[in-house]
Amino acid sequence: MKKTDLGIDKIYVINLPKRQDRRDEVESELSRLEYHYINAIDGMEIDIPKLILNGTLNESFYDPKGMVNKNVVACALSHRKAWKAFLDSGDEVGLFLEDDAMPTWHIHSYDFNAVRNELDTLDWGVCWYGKWAPDIDILGPQLTDNIYQGEENNRFNYAAHSYLLNKKSAKWFYNNSLPINYAADIRLEISP
Repeated sequence: MKKTDLGIDKIYVINLPKRQDRRDEVESELSRLEYHYINAIDGMEIDIPKLILNGTLNESFYDPKGMVNKNVVACALSHRKAWKAFLDSGDEVGLFLEDDAMPTWHIHSYDFNAVRNELDTLDWGVCWYGKWAPDIDILGPQLTDNIYQGEENNRFNYAAHSYLLNKKSAKWFYNNSLPINYAADIRLEISP
């Protein structure tokens, strides 16, 4: 498969269709790249008791910021929907973006194909391309020239705005995410 110039096979943008403002911003930022929209699940349209009864949602749900609401549950379900689309595509590596992900000023200094080549030498599952705020810079040991092991479960580090998954990790997340009991970012942070 042909990789984009970001070192990935396809970009999946999770977006609520009613948020045309965010869709317009994505189109402005990603105009030169091919990407695929995942129509996000609207928190206002989900029935929590029904989701619990049918085994989609666990009775207990964890979010580190204590923001457990219908939108956080819908976001977790939307990421799962994106993982399924990626698995169905047959691609090897996908970039997942929430529609409010914003590029930082230094994005153009990265060689994303070098990052991908380095990832191919590692046994990896999630590679964060971005977090909640541009000043989050909590890095563990340096693994390669461009890749650092992230500090796990840091209370300032939660966000699922921009990350890579490979086919193996997407399959694990998809198969091990029901019933939903974590916010999407937490599920990604506490993977094996």
